[in-house]
Amino acid sequence: MKDAYEATLQQAIEGGDIEIAKYIRSNMRIVESMEQYEFDVNRFSCGNTHGDYMISQLIWENDEISGVIDFTCACKHPYIWEIARSYIYMAPEVRKGVIDIKCFIKYMESYMEVGTLNQYDIENAGKLFYYFLAVCNFHGQYYESISRNRTIYLEQANMASKLLVWFEKNIDELNKRLRELSLKTVYQKKMSSYYDAEGKLIQYPSKKPMRVIALTKIADCLEKDRKYTEKEVNEIIRQNISFTDIELIRREMFQYGLIGRLRDGSEYWREKQNVEIC
Repeated sequence: MKDAYEATLQQAIEGGDIEIAKYIRSNMRIVESMEQYEFDVNRFSCGNTHGDYMISQLIWENDEISGVIDFTCACKHPYIWEIARSYIYMAPEVRKGVIDIKCFIKYMESYMEVGTLNQYDIENAGKLFYYFLAVCNFHGQYYESISRNRTIYLEQANMASKLLVWFEKNIDELNKRLRELSLKTVYQKKMSSYYDAEGKLIQYPSKKPMRVIALTKIADCLEKDRKYTEKEVNEIIRQNISFTDIELIRREMFQYGLIGRLRDGSEYWREKQNVEIC
């Protein structure tokens, strides 16, 4: 990898591409100092996937996806690789070299509403893509290309270099959030026995992670940026539980920071911050 980067750096220097040379030096510095990741492919959830799924491969009609093109890279991949890659190549903020962790987590959660990911998938999503960015010499691909659209490769290479810097600074926070998501999925599976056929909570869990999941589900029934009376909050709680201790649930939602209130209890609202389950 080092030899490939050095060869591409020499091409940039000889061609007078000062900005490209700057990006390559940055890549080399990060690769030299980053943690050496090892992945067990057998632990990933794998299957046949598109291989290059991103916004430029989608046909859009009548406000919905009507087709997907270019399956030349289709083969068996870890699903999480395709999910992470598709988000990063479609999210608007990535053009600036940043990833909105909250949006990325939501994207993964949306997938898990229709598909399945295991703990290893979730916890390694960030590290897998960080490693990919580090070992792929994108600027080398730009120099080797003879395509008329080779400037696209340059744009992607520069974006990848910016993302490498972002990952270097934010990988620990991203990994933390992914571990939280992984733990959340485990406890959500256990939560199924706590609800009746109508989706009402039949028992208040004893463990904090499961309590947070149950309380968050109820708190999400409150509209954001709207004020509620205590009576209205109680009614929302009543509609979501099959036991009688409404005051306990309201108090716990407040103590966990899921809802806010005035000191006299005359107004309640949905708080915006996320609550860690661990």
